[in-house]
Amino acid sequence: MNKIGLTLVVLIISLFFTKADHGPQFQFINNSTHPGAQSVDIWYTWDQFASSGDSAFSYYVGKVAEDLNYKEATPYIQSTLIYGDLIVYVTPAGSTDTTNAFYRKRFTDVDYDEFYTLVFSGDPLNGFECYRSPSSPEAIAAPAVSIKFYNGYESSTSLDFIRTDISSGTVVQDLAYGEHQAHVNLLRSNFQFALRNDNGVIIGEFDIPASILETNSVITLVAVGKPSSQNTNSLFPLRLLLVRQSGEVVEIGPNGAVSVEEWDQNIALSAYPNPASDRMNITFELSAQEDLQWSVMDATGRIVESHDRRAVAPGQHEIRLQTSSWSPGWYTFQCRLGSKLGYQRILVQ
Repeated sequence: MNKIGLTLVVLIISLFFTKADHGPQFQFINNSTHPGAQSVDIWYTWDQFASSGDSAFSYYVGKVAEDLNYKEATPYIQSTLIYGDLIVYVTPAGSTDTTNAFYRKRFTDVDYDEFYTLVFSGDPLNGFECYRSPSSPEAIAAPAVSIKFYNGYESSTSLDFIRTDISSGTVVQDLAYGEHQAHVNLLRSNFQFALRNDNGVIIGEFDIPASILETNSVITLVAVGKPSSQNTNSLFPLRLLLVRQSGEVVEIGPNGAVSVEEWDQNIALSAYPNPASDRMNITFELSAQEDLQWSVMDATGRIVESHDRRAVAPGQHEIRLQTSSWSPGWYTFQCRLGSKLGYQRILVQ
């Protein structure tokens, strides 16, 4: 049997044992201030036989993030893990394939049911890197918020994250650049955080109002920017990014929330009624036949409903969700139509 035939056999067997509603989930965050990487496309493949390079046995997935700008994040993207290593590529924005990728990295230890955050930082020509961390939190007891802390501040020093609104003080200590602190469950309230460098100097203070924190939610708090000595015209000031699982990013400056950005998607979805109590409809339109796969995640990332891949004809379509048994709160509807991705935030009351 030749390589092509063996590849087809492996893929068919792998697909047979793979469920569409399972597999690792990935959230990508662009933290690069370099002009060559302030807007990028993200791609990945699965390499079946974990070889040292690309092989004939790679399961091609394609582009999963397009025009991902500095300080932007994707929602968690569910991947149907076939088998083998994960290979991530980063290309300039607008690329049609991975030929011009300036970064490629292989991950050999991907867990099947894990959530991962992947943060990209650095110069595409010298020192660009992807920092990966698992994101699955411990059980969250209401009314808590589960926060993962990440140091993306381009400084040679480490950072301490200190709560100044309570007397207990330091939450995270000596967090080096590119490192993360596992999820910490904190009682939902108005948070006041200070960032302290390894010289003991407070370099920033930030207020995070409880109004932007969803009860029982899972978020990543990222320190971004450059020190003033490396920061021409203060283009990249120190900020905190509150990154939700939906890909929504709240940028927090010294005076509180600065702006809210949602990741651009390439499928137009709408939901009604939203909020809902017992049922909700998700609508979209197709210009050509595509394979549809969708799922709904709660605020902790748990999948509450999903649908296996099936072919969908061109035209208007509606997905009806029965929400009467769901707990009140925010959910994220995510779908894949062929190579396109779509996300819709929905609220159940």
